[in-house]
Amino acid sequence: MTTLKCRQCGLVNPFGTLHCKRCEFDLNASGNQPAPGETYQESRPIGQQSGRRQIRDSLSNVCGICGTIGDVKVTSFKRTYTPPWVYIFLPIGFLIALIIASIVRVRHTLTLPICPKCARRRARAGIVSFVSLVSCVVLILFAIVAGLAAKSWPVFLGVAAITIAIAYFAEKYDRSVNPRYIKFTKKRVEIEVPGHGSVVMFDLASQQAGNEI
Repeated sequence: MTTLKCRQCGLVNPFGTLHCKRCEFDLNASGNQPAPGETYQESRPIGQQSGRRQIRDSLSNVCGICGTIGDVKVTSFKRTYTPPWVYIFLPIGFLIALIIASIVRVRHTLTLPICPKCARRRARAGIVSFVSLVSCVVLILFAIVAGLAAKSWPVFLGVAAITIAIAYFAEKYDRSVNPRYIKFTKKRVEIEVPGHGSVVMFDLASQQAGNEI
């Protein structure tokens, strides 16, 4: 059966279709090229829950993290996402929260053009995370000991506030060195490239639709 692949979202449509069934892109556009500011992407499945997608054409020289146009290097990296609602189970029990997190956690291997500046900042992310984690553990223990020794809630809450601040800025730094995710699920990963709009990096539904046609 003759088919026509949409150059905007990658969905394989039956030949003769005027507009893509998913994104409404005009399939009769000149050369079926993506609209200005958008890009054609080709995916390569890596197992059932991960994938790689290379950004080409208009975004091939754009950093996927900061949006800078210039010298970039295509880099593969692993990204794990745990829904924030998992942490509401921590008061019930750390082990319960850990089990739920392991079930709902999503992992993908992604490929993205990254500029040298963002690459250097990403290289420091592991160190920042480790130092902040150790600092938070030490400060929590210190807060408990200091609060009991002084028999003062203000002392405990003061040290705890410092711990929360360290964790907050560490998380903020981690977000700044990673792509801005619009959607991160087992079936779809979509990011926002600053100044260039959204880019679908992984779409399992599109791959399955293409295989069925």
